[in-house]
Amino acid sequence: MDWKFWSIGHYFKTFKTFGDNMAKRSADSISPIQKQAKKAGMEFLSQDQENLLDKITLIISEVRDDLLRGQSVTVESLREEFRDTLKAEISGLKTDLGHEVGDLSVGLSRLSDTVDENRKLIESFAQRIKFLEENAQLKGRQVDSENHDKRSNLLIQGVSESIGDSQLEDEFHRICLEHLNISRKLQVERIHRVGTKSSKSFRPRAVVLKFLSFKDREAVWEQRHSLKGTRLFLEEHYAVKIQQQRQQLLPYLQATRKRGERATLVIDKLLINGQKFTSEPSDL
Repeated sequence: MDWKFWSIGHYFKTFKTFGDNMAKRSADSISPIQKQAKKAGMEFLSQDQENLLDKITLIISEVRDDLLRGQSVTVESLREEFRDTLKAEISGLKTDLGHEVGDLSVGLSRLSDTVDENRKLIESFAQRIKFLEENAQLKGRQVDSENHDKRSNLLIQGVSESIGDSQLEDEFHRICLEHLNISRKLQVERIHRVGTKSSKSFRPRAVVLKFLSFKDREAVWEQRHSLKGTRLFLEEHYAVKIQQQRQQLLPYLQATRKRGERATLVIDKLLINGQKFTSEPSDL
């Protein structure tokens, strides 16, 4: 490209020298012959300028083409470099994604195994809970049935062990007459002591009264407060499970009453100031 720029400079220099000479001559007197020569020179100059412009245009066009070709090569090179870089990045991403997908698959497989194990464990717990619920319902029905059988019963606490089993009914009628203000003879189906006598306990065993009439049972129960001040007291006869619960609650009942608070046992519940407890109260 250097020779092209040199040619342009050469033509401009020649044209400038010619113009300067013509301007200098125009200041002098011009003869007709000189005018014709000048006219011929101007025509030559005009033609030379046109040739010069054509050559300049051609040179500029060639320079532009070279520049465009250089730019095209540069852009294409950049495009290829970008394409290669992009391919490498995509390939790396695919590899990383493949590893992550593999790890995720392993994790999902382990999670699935854990879910299956937990499902089996939950099913086992559900079966266990169902069994316990059914067992509790069965025991509840048994307790209800036992309580129903004992609804006509009463317990007398404090009857001396010196009184034999054959004397218990007579002792009961004496208690009714002397302490309960019941003069008529009540019909008792069965009367006996609970459990076996223990040499380690000084407390006499309770006496169970089973009445033939529920009405007679209620008549005796209504007079239970008349035994206050004696060694005797009456209790309702409940199923074994409820008796055990009452025994657990009894110390709390006594402690609450010692504090001057109102407390009472109702079947298997302890009422303290109107609040119900079915298990041992932690605040006692």
